[in-house]
Amino acid sequence: MESVLEFSKLNGWKSYYYTLSNKGELQKYSHNKAKQTILVNNQTEYGQNKDNKLSFWITSQDKTYKFRSQEEPIVDSWCQAFKKAGAKQVQDNSKLFIGFTHLRRRSLVDQTSTTFSPVAHQPSTPTTTSDTKIKSLSKLLSLRKNPTRSAGNTPISNQTSNPLTSSQILEPLNIIVPTIQEQQDQDVKVQITNHTNKTLKLETNSAPTFDSPLSPRYNQNSSIVADFGSGGIKAGLSGRDKPHTIIDTLVGRPREKQSMLTPTSTSSTSTAQQLSTDKIYMGKQVQAMRGILSLSRPIQRGLVSDWDDMEHLYHHVLDQYANDERYLLMTEPPHNIRKHREKQCMIMFETFRSPGYYVTGGSALSLYATGRVSGLVVDVGEGVSSCVPIYQGCAISHASNKINVAGGDLNHYLSDLLAQEHPAWKGHAGSTSLIEVVRDIKENVCRVKNKNDFDLGQLKQEYTLPDGTVLSMNENCIYQCAEALFDTSLIGVESPGLPKLCYQSVFSCDVDLRRVLVENVIMAGGSTLMKGFDIRLGSEIDAMTPAGVKCHITSPHDRQYVQWTGGSILASLSEFHRMAISKQEYEEIGPQCV
Repeated sequence: MESVLEFSKLNGWKSYYYTLSNKGELQKYSHNKAKQTILVNNQTEYGQNKDNKLSFWITSQDKTYKFRSQEEPIVDSWCQAFKKAGAKQVQDNSKLFIGFTHLRRRSLVDQTSTTFSPVAHQPSTPTTTSDTKIKSLSKLLSLRKNPTRSAGNTPISNQTSNPLTSSQILEPLNIIVPTIQEQQDQDVKVQITNHTNKTLKLETNSAPTFDSPLSPRYNQNSSIVADFGSGGIKAGLSGRDKPHTIIDTLVGRPREKQSMLTPTSTSSTSTAQQLSTDKIYMGKQVQAMRGILSLSRPIQRGLVSDWDDMEHLYHHVLDQYANDERYLLMTEPPHNIRKHREKQCMIMFETFRSPGYYVTGGSALSLYATGRVSGLVVDVGEGVSSCVPIYQGCAISHASNKINVAGGDLNHYLSDLLAQEHPAWKGHAGSTSLIEVVRDIKENVCRVKNKNDFDLGQLKQEYTLPDGTVLSMNENCIYQCAEALFDTSLIGVESPGLPKLCYQSVFSCDVDLRRVLVENVIMAGGSTLMKGFDIRLGSEIDAMTPAGVKCHITSPHDRQYVQWTGGSILASLSEFHRMAISKQEYEEIGPQCV
């Protein structure tokens, strides 16, 4: 069966390969080569909406499959060649990939015959993956800084109307194109034919495989990436798409020694003996023994308040990854104190003997994770909500703002709302054992009220607790929780709401930067997972900005990990070791080098 269209989609770093035949059969291959067939009418078309983002539709008898860019398009000349030849779909950006992976090599277009032929495969000298990544990232950054292409010096937004010449070299960015095995690469033949239907045909002996750009095989010399926040800790090795270690920023100590020494049953004897010898518990142990531990958080409102407990957490998290060769990348809050930076640097070099250390703002990493170098990062963490404008990779510190209303405050507020509706909850409203339950309700049940929501008084939703108890939640619990971020007076805090905070940050910047910031707002933090959060924030920002400037918000899928993901990308580059502080540099200068 002839395939008229083949492409792949990267969803949460999982690749899916699609084929659309000339008989209208759409097939989907997952990363494990499982096939799913969907029958369609073979009605396909592409479009470009007002915000210059490409969209692609496959219309079937009962529904329409739509694949739309979530990022700024990176359109290369070969995409325009496909359009000119009459291809039904062209898409190339960080969220949706076209399936012609061999086009990463240099190729030429002969417009007279309307035929595309890839240059024959030439063996090249091997290059390290990190070198390839930094070159690709450099191209990406240069593209953001100067939105023109070398071929004809034509702006991206106007490339579709300009003809191509045979001398133009077509080379998409490697960082956004999936890979293909070399043995398969030689079997691939691509051709654009000028038939009446002008279909695009891909012939290959075997379906190409698609790997995540952050697949472990891309990073032979991994570094440690750690994000220590007020509410949670994310850590792992660079080159992964998600952190391996995810724990609460909690330190537990036994409550009463008397009860530990006199266990009530044989099954608790081992636990009692353990508690009588080990005084500090972290990670999974805290989760298992919450009821008999006194818990404390060594990070309050983004800043370390107890360095002794913090060192215990450092050991608990970093010891499993550390060795004599792995560099360390750590994040820091937007308003970190210099003495805290120096203290942390000293601990990493003198206690952990790290060969290299690098610390950077988490907001910039959130931006890098979305493929941008300029934008406004809105981060709603556990202890602090911040708005940080970033231009060309540099945070504008004087325009950065924060408020001490964040996810932890929403958790307590939601717990109070639940206690009002359910008297049985009242006795446990402040219990640390229910913190995970409240957080899960907030992120998966609670919503943000928007102007398009009607009949809210009739809205009810049920939530099943771990013990099987069913909570019936009305409109007050579902919608009222998030309002504290927009009206802080609800929880007794005199601070501007989040939209006003964003407005102040943007208009504290130079007038030439304001449009770029408003049009590139990035969501970060687990509390932004509430449904409708981005719509509400965008509409309130639009109400405060001048006419003609439209707020565009990007909400990454795993935005609770977006800072760590950005750090994973940065630490994967070969330039990272030159950016970091080396052990020798620390010994010469001291903690002041940070």
